[in-house]
Amino acid sequence: MASVPPARPSADPLLSVVMPVYKVERYLRSAVDSVLGQSYRNLELVLVDDGSPDTCGDICDDYAASDSRVRVLHQPNGGLSNARNNGVKEATGELLTFIDSDDLLYDDAYRRQVSSLLTSGSDFVTGNVYRFDDQSSWQSWNQKLSHQADRTATSLAKHTTLLYDTVTWNKVYRRDFWDGADLSFPEGKLYEDIVPMFRAYRAAASVDVLRIPTYKWRVRSEQSSITQQKSDLRTITDKLEMMDVVYRELAGGSERDLLDIFFQRTLEGDLWTHVKHVRGIDHAFDEVVVRAARHYWGKAPDRVKRTLPQERRVHYRALCEGRPEMIPAIQRWYTENRDDLPVVRRRRKVFLDGAAVPEDWPSLAKIDRELTLEARPRVQINDGLWTDTDSLVLSGWAYLPFRRPADQRLSIWLENVETSRRAPLVVRRIPSPQAMATSSDPHHHLGDVGFEVEISYDVVAPLKKGRRPERWDLVVGITTESGEVVDRVRGVLRGGPLSALAPRIVGDDLQVAPVFAPGEDVGIELRRPRLIAERVDVEDRTLTVEARLTSPSDRKRLASDPVGTARLRESVLLCQEVSPVEVLGEDRVRARFEVPDPSPRAMWRLRMDLAGREGPVAWGNQVEPILPEQADGLAARPSANGWLLVEEAADAVTVTDARVGADLRVRFSVVALGSRSVELALCRVDDTNPQWHEPATHHGRPSVTFDLARTDAYGVRRPWSEGLYLLRARTIVRDAAGSVVAARPIPVAASASAMAAFRTISRQQAADVEVLRIAGQDVGVKITAPIPLEDRGGWARRQMLEHHGRRSVVRPEDAVFLRTDDGHRAADSALALQREIERRGLDLQVYWGVRDLSVPVPPGTTPVLDGSRAWYEKLARSRLVVNNSTSGMWEYPAHPHQTHVQTWHGTPFSLIGLAAARHEKESPTVLEEIREEAATWDLLLSSSPFCTKLFGEDLAFDGTILEVGSPRNDLLVSATGHDTARVRDALGIPGDRRVLLYAPTYRETLRVGWAAKRYDGLDLQRLAAALGPDWVVLHRGHPLNARAADRIGRSAQVVDVTDHPDVAPLVVAVDVVVTDYSSLMFDVPVTGKPLYFFTPDLADHLKTRPAYHDLAEIAPSALHVDVEELAGDVAEHATYHDRHGAAYAELRQRFAPWDDGKAAGRVLDAVLR
Repeated sequence: MASVPPARPSADPLLSVVMPVYKVERYLRSAVDSVLGQSYRNLELVLVDDGSPDTCGDICDDYAASDSRVRVLHQPNGGLSNARNNGVKEATGELLTFIDSDDLLYDDAYRRQVSSLLTSGSDFVTGNVYRFDDQSSWQSWNQKLSHQADRTATSLAKHTTLLYDTVTWNKVYRRDFWDGADLSFPEGKLYEDIVPMFRAYRAAASVDVLRIPTYKWRVRSEQSSITQQKSDLRTITDKLEMMDVVYRELAGGSERDLLDIFFQRTLEGDLWTHVKHVRGIDHAFDEVVVRAARHYWGKAPDRVKRTLPQERRVHYRALCEGRPEMIPAIQRWYTENRDDLPVVRRRRKVFLDGAAVPEDWPSLAKIDRELTLEARPRVQINDGLWTDTDSLVLSGWAYLPFRRPADQRLSIWLENVETSRRAPLVVRRIPSPQAMATSSDPHHHLGDVGFEVEISYDVVAPLKKGRRPERWDLVVGITTESGEVVDRVRGVLRGGPLSALAPRIVGDDLQVAPVFAPGEDVGIELRRPRLIAERVDVEDRTLTVEARLTSPSDRKRLASDPVGTARLRESVLLCQEVSPVEVLGEDRVRARFEVPDPSPRAMWRLRMDLAGREGPVAWGNQVEPILPEQADGLAARPSANGWLLVEEAADAVTVTDARVGADLRVRFSVVALGSRSVELALCRVDDTNPQWHEPATHHGRPSVTFDLARTDAYGVRRPWSEGLYLLRARTIVRDAAGSVVAARPIPVAASASAMAAFRTISRQQAADVEVLRIAGQDVGVKITAPIPLEDRGGWARRQMLEHHGRRSVVRPEDAVFLRTDDGHRAADSALALQREIERRGLDLQVYWGVRDLSVPVPPGTTPVLDGSRAWYEKLARSRLVVNNSTSGMWEYPAHPHQTHVQTWHGTPFSLIGLAAARHEKESPTVLEEIREEAATWDLLLSSSPFCTKLFGEDLAFDGTILEVGSPRNDLLVSATGHDTARVRDALGIPGDRRVLLYAPTYRETLRVGWAAKRYDGLDLQRLAAALGPDWVVLHRGHPLNARAADRIGRSAQVVDVTDHPDVAPLVVAVDVVVTDYSSLMFDVPVTGKPLYFFTPDLADHLKTRPAYHDLAEIAPSALHVDVEELAGDVAEHATYHDRHGAAYAELRQRFAPWDDGKAAGRVLDAVLR
């Protein structure tokens, strides 16, 4: 046994990583850690501080001082392109790559990319990209099309879809190629990488494509990145300029396929992202979009236009007619009618009925009305498993939209991608609740469009004769009276059991490899491997493999020439171990290797050369994988393609089993590879303070258990809120006292034995719980509200609406239906009304509309899940309906016996309703929606003359306004010392402490949808330290902050109470309140408690959320911007009213004159008389 010199130098080439840095202090450390934590170690990181005005420069210098691989270039601000170009000049490596300073890398990204380059000799390699935000991750649209498969030494000419991939940071380049192609970034321009990346693809002799994701592209929560500025004039102007350069270079040639891809990318992606933001108000922006639409839509051929959704074709037609003001109306029409499109059929084609669209729409050509994508078969594979007889059973659903399922006949077959030969499969129809739940079609019952097919040995054996692999796609044909519609299957249920399907040997020597990659056609690959492993063993780093020869000709050759060689190759280290092959019999051989000393993340693949024929060794069905703890850090397992793979254990955690108990506890059995000091957490993507747990021994196996429920403020055990929770792991170092002094994140993966846990959903009374894989690598838990699948989807919604809607006859119930904060809380004035109902002993049933059963509701009341059957029934039957916002009561089935009360959620400081919409330059359509919402209310509560006038104007309410005060402030007025002690005791705060409540509003710049990250402009630990040990600081986030996961960890002096169900008891419990722009400022004065303001970002806040008031004019005390000054002011709280009493009283008199603790009683008197 001897080591063979590699074909190339074994030393890892130096990789230069260029990272421009500007105003990213929030993300910079995680980005740098992502680079320095790469398994590929031989790299240099060039940080280009582009004159960043924050602390980024200092952070860069800190890294340079602690890691010799980091160098920093400080320069005056020159823009992203200038920073990248200067970073390239500083780079010294043989290889070159880029990363943006707010993004992240997968742990093995550079190792995989460098390995590919060194193996193929290509000019650069491009890896797949996933986008991510604070809540989830998903496949990037562009790379979904360009990275559908691994490709080695390919080119743009061979695979034109690579034109979708014109970002720079998911690639590793050879430096001599970069310089030889004279690549650089155009300075002073946005979207600066479009042109150089296009030219890189044109100049490259060959490139490699990795389907596996290597790069994580962040969607910033504050919407501040260049690519998120969809309605900015400079953004679209620069982007169109870069696109035009590419267009002119393509249009001047004869590459029709490339030009088609360019048009498709432009119309479906690059330009469309701006088209959908046209409002007919910003004329300069609209003019640029109209001009671009006319140019590219006019040049694009019909074959490209047909690939776009029909809705988008209507948008482009309106723009080509010079009518940008039509875009919002078109969008609204499709929002209202997308699930119920008026269609006509012409033979096998389906068209939008031009006679049924609004008369003022643009003139639609035939191609504008044709429903191509929309009329394709809807197909999804939900589950797959190998049977004991080695048959592959697939189940899912399939149907044609716009047609009765009963009139459709389904056929399914395997089709050879090269010869188009077909192999029919027997189809068995089964129930399809998933189709019902996922379809928004209100007209067709899809409960019986499920199917099951079996791919048995009898089916596949006749298909494969030779040794060359063959790919067979799964194809459906759906026949109606108009003929048969055929399509390849692409849809799969992500994260579920399909990810567990490994290749399998069926019969004697036929390997069947299922193909279920996202974005790819579903199918199987058939192979006849020459060698199949039947025994694999590792002992003291000695690998022993016994394999069976499957080919009679190979067995004959081996009998005449019993000499063979086995090679164990490592692609990154560029080395191999060679061993002679021992012949055990006429069809069996054995090879032994001394695996070299450990190298982080080394991956060895076995090939055998017997009688002049070399090939890989397939993993046999009966061979058990070898875990690292069994084999001195080595693991042996089948690769994703079914070949034998040996890998070196690195710091990582492997999940070997997952069980969800009936008590809402999930237990993961785990193996810690490369480290024994490991902790795990199950948390949201954006959780900044996860709860870590050390594995414990369960039935002799290391495991960690997470309780998916918690006890709420009412003492009731409730599930975690709906969402996706990732399993995270870290290695830790503890000091002598047992405290964690250092921690480093490590990957988590699932073993083959754990895959069975991904097959089922645990449906429980409080929540549905599913263990799944995310993005093909991570392990997580998905929690959803326990609504049956048959009650979800468009058909069920329509049935429930018809049964309980306006035209139906319902039996009234003496009940109150309450809903606040879009169902995320049971709080505010609605809670005060419920307390008053209870105090009076009224015989009224109280229902709370909630998003999921994690929402705490008061004892004696009943939670009702949004969208459930009970939701429609109770909402229709209740005599009194109470809401506190302009959203959430969708499809409200108002009846004559009902009164709908809008309480609103406090006195506004920032613009609301029509005023906010006009500031945001919303379309007339949005303004009309606000008016329509207000028309559904019978009564609206007002707490002051200011609110009465404001609500009538900006909420467009012309009904009855009850000037009764704010019920949510009743507790603030009537609370006693007993109430204060009770709340403090529940929060675990000693009675002798002074307590400060900090309650900031959300920041628009930190918002994504209806959630927002916590504003951290006030250092609460620093504030607590300045106040002294006798103080406790409570942090209460806005309701939008409560929907994000970033919380402050509890300490002796700082407690996060964002998840407390109602803010009023918190105000009761404290001595002083600090806020900024929250409506709480108008409530606190009814208590007499000191009110302070911390507003260091006042000017920036007003840019995104303009106000009705001059805060300096109405605030009773100073607007602080310094923590120590705020603490000094709070320390003098005993003299607060001596200094600010007059202004404080004026604030109350102006905005809360009617709050006397009896507002809820006045409301009930008005609605129940």
